[in-house]
Amino acid sequence: VRTFLPSPDDRQRVFDEEGDAGGLVFENTPGLDRVGRWTGASVKGRRTFTHTFSFLGEQVRYEIDPTLTVPDRYPAELQEHLEATGEIQSDSPEIAAALEEIRPAETTLLPLLGAIHAKASSLESRPFKGTTDALTALKLGEASCNGRSRLFAALARRAHLPARLVGGLILESGTKRVGHQWVEVWVAGRWIPFCPTNGWFA
Repeated sequence: VRTFLPSPDDRQRVFDEEGDAGGLVFENTPGLDRVGRWTGASVKGRRTFTHTFSFLGEQVRYEIDPTLTVPDRYPAELQEHLEATGEIQSDSPEIAAALEEIRPAETTLLPLLGAIHAKASSLESRPFKGTTDALTALKLGEASCNGRSRLFAALARRAHLPARLVGGLILESGTKRVGHQWVEVWVAGRWIPFCPTNGWFA
């Protein structure tokens, strides 16, 4: 079993992290995308394991330097966030054409991110069940948060900007917890969040 684990960054402090592997072997893979893995040989019957943590979050607004341009090269660990996948089809002709339609005349990064955000935000809202890939969202012109996020990521990757999907909860007063997906783009050495569904930009 594996899942992403919270990473401390400039938006959150993670502390009091502990767990019980329930007889399984627990591995914590550090890095840009922190992953916890629980494995076992010849596991029979039911196993229960826990992983708990506390965090203190802080709203951060990033000011992106208006003179930044798209870098020619990135560190090797970001390569996977530039590649096309089955659900983020950044290599498709349709995604390439969509990017060329919206690409601003300016060669700096900020207008490009703004154009990508505007395109993904422009999709009609529709609560699809399951997964909507980038190309389907583009062709239909409508999507839920996961389709919009995949389209944003596909356009960003096509523009040579490392982008990754992020999942989590929208925490509001009361007991309701809403699952949500958004995007982070690697800009000037850090992951910066963008949400085309709720209009968050950096």
